[in-house]
Amino acid sequence: MFHCRPRAAWYLIITILSLCSLSTAVALEPRAAAPPSPISFAPDQNWDGIDGPWSSFTLRVGTPAQYVRVFASTGSQQTWVVLPQACQNYPDREQCREARGDDFVVNASSTWNEIGNFHLWIGANLGLEGIATYGYDTVGLGMEGEGGPTLLNQTVGSYTSEDFFLGVFGLHPKPTNFSTFGEPSPSYMSNL
Repeated sequence: MFHCRPRAAWYLIITILSLCSLSTAVALEPRAAAPPSPISFAPDQNWDGIDGPWSSFTLRVGTPAQYVRVFASTGSQQTWVVLPQACQNYPDREQCREARGDDFVVNASSTWNEIGNFHLWIGANLGLEGIATYGYDTVGLGMEGEGGPTLLNQTVGSYTSEDFFLGVFGLHPKPTNFSTFGEPSPSYMSNL
């Protein structure tokens, strides 16, 4: 049986810790470049929603840019925008457009590249559903001149469903798979 005096045990622990910190210090290398600056994306001064007032955010979608207000979503990795057809059955279409955060006219964008129609899956466990026409297009954060980044070929779903009254800006980093898992479309956050 091995017995240590308390003082000897402390010397042993300090020696081991010193060796560990020395080997760690030797293994660490300085960063190659400074980390990127954070991006600030402030909410609008609007309070939107049919279930209470919520802060919305402005996006620039398409070329030329069309401005839409959306809600941020941690459950989605995609950008969703409301189509003009969503307001066709309302007596006051302009009031409907304003209430839904404005609409996105797909054929007015020269950079729209259509993929096809797919289900809007977030909210399915709550009974919310809809179909969107997906495509790739330019998406920028904030109003023109606010300094928000603009990325090309981003996944955009355009829909008419009333279950999702305002559009969505997905904050989740996972990719979208339209056909196979071998060819995922990166999220806005991953591309950023």
